[in-house]
Amino acid sequence: EADATTTANIIDITADGLTTGSALNIISDSSSTATRNIVYIKNDHASAVNATVLKVESDADSESQAPVFHVKTAGAGAAVLVESTEDSDDEAPEMHFYRNAGAGTASDDLGVIRFYGQDDGDNKFEYAHIFVDAHAVTDGSEKGRMLLRTRNASSYMNNIQLETSQVVINASNQDINF
Repeated sequence: EADATTTANIIDITADGLTTGSALNIISDSSSTATRNIVYIKNDHASAVNATVLKVESDADSESQAPVFHVKTAGAGAAVLVESTEDSDDEAPEMHFYRNAGAGTASDDLGVIRFYGQDDGDNKFEYAHIFVDAHAVTDGSEKGRMLLRTRNASSYMNNIQLETSQVVINASNQDINF
């Protein structure tokens, strides 16, 4: 019985030979407009603070491959919601980007949020992104840098550059109106 098991994989799916399709495919074709969950995962014990509720891991180099996590919706509403029910004034939901590849070096890329859309030729085009790097990595003297970039044809423009000692507007020296 699963409730009495303390250390195991209760459901273990191995699909080593799978070349197309899915190891697990869950489909709901209900026309009901009632609020419901197709998949619901809950850590139901308040003391189990170190339990990761859902972990998705891939050994593939995802930079040139399909994304590890893909959310697709036909609507224009919220595709992803991060919600906290914490009721204190000084706590809020958090999203972490953690580059964990050993000792860091200066200018290590730490994370990018990219904004894509279609151009009039129906091509996927990156219009802007928010980029963060480890500007300095010396223990005790770490410094981060954030760039807000927009794109003009094939050129990226550093519209706003945030550093620990300065804020630079129009770092790309473009003709930008204020």
